[in-house]
Amino acid sequence: MSETIRTKLWHSCRRKYFPKYDFNVSDYRGSDEVDNVLSLMTGQRRSYFKARIDKNNPMTWSSALWVLGLKLIVCPTEFHKLKFYLDELLMHDDLFLICHYSKKLTDNPQLIFSDSQDDYIYKKFSTKILHRNRLIDVETGTIGLVTNKYPDCYIKWICRVVPFDYSELH
Repeated sequence: MSETIRTKLWHSCRRKYFPKYDFNVSDYRGSDEVDNVLSLMTGQRRSYFKARIDKNNPMTWSSALWVLGLKLIVCPTEFHKLKFYLDELLMHDDLFLICHYSKKLTDNPQLIFSDSQDDYIYKKFSTKILHRNRLIDVETGTIGLVTNKYPDCYIKWICRVVPFDYSELH
């Protein structure tokens, strides 16, 4: 039996919560900030999320999604690049938010672990939607296969989108 070098993102791949989901990226193109990405995912106005979330706290994102019938589960991740999670994400074949550090930070990973209070370090991450095998990038307005996009970027968070009544105890 071989050991894995990291924990699994999700306990089971049996259940798919969002096999069909439509995205109209052109209406949201221009910003990969969390409020814009959540707006694209839900169809809710960006101002709804701006007033309710802290962009650096996925728990606030989940709280804002709750009244819309959704919530987020933050998956256990370690300091790895997206490419190390791709096989498992594709196996789950569902809806996730992928937050990754900017290219500048990925090229200089020591900055991610820096004790600097420089605001740039904490604010510079991008949020993408992963639906099945498609990565939805609102900044560029593109939808592409996940294997072709951002494989070398370090992950900040991976969140699975689930119905608001999801319980890990089923």
